[in-house]
Amino acid sequence: MFNVLLRAFFMFIMVFFLVRLMGKRQVGELQPYEFVITMMTADLATIPLSDLSLPLVWGIIGILVLSFCQLLISVLSLKSARMRKFFCGRACVLIEHGVIQENELAHLRYNLNDLLEQLRTKDVFDISTVNYAILETNGELSVLLNKEDMPPSCDELEVQASPTEMSITLISDGRTITDNLVKAQKEDKWLEKHIKNAGFASPSEVLLAQYIPGQQIFLQGRMPKGRSCVLKVKD
Repeated sequence: MFNVLLRAFFMFIMVFFLVRLMGKRQVGELQPYEFVITMMTADLATIPLSDLSLPLVWGIIGILVLSFCQLLISVLSLKSARMRKFFCGRACVLIEHGVIQENELAHLRYNLNDLLEQLRTKDVFDISTVNYAILETNGELSVLLNKEDMPPSCDELEVQASPTEMSITLISDGRTITDNLVKAQKEDKWLEKHIKNAGFASPSEVLLAQYIPGQQIFLQGRMPKGRSCVLKVKD
């Protein structure tokens, strides 16, 4: 029993190391070679656990070799455009100037149903509105609509838009995030004042508080109240 636990622990460390090496990507965002390495790593990690007669070091060596391959291919892809094209492939234009490229679809073994399904995932239900559709190397479809079918911009509507600011989380799960409060150049008293204005007694009653500098602060209460409000701020 202890042998199994020890093997599982070491395999977890090795697989975790390789996943961290590959970066923060979801399965659907992996390049082909990364997907292959992921599948092989999963197999190598389970072999020493399913067959205790095999030395643990065999699985560790295999994962280390795959880690080296991952690092080597990443460096080669970074340094050479040819190697990047070989390992990652190339983006393919499936719709160009509103015309479906049948040759590309046939080359990729990509049928019309696949194309229409991918378009629907991009909230495009009318293919006539598409100017370009490009199948990226990770399998995602990038879509560029016709100019007349795009949402109008503020310039086109002649509307003055306020500057875009990223929200800063000041409270999470009832706890004040001091570092973010300093980043926002605010003090505890300022935050407590707005919390009380929203009807909360203390930060512990707030599930989430996000501040957009110079614009607003959003507060969501914890259960059972669970109410939310948006306060306009100028300071």
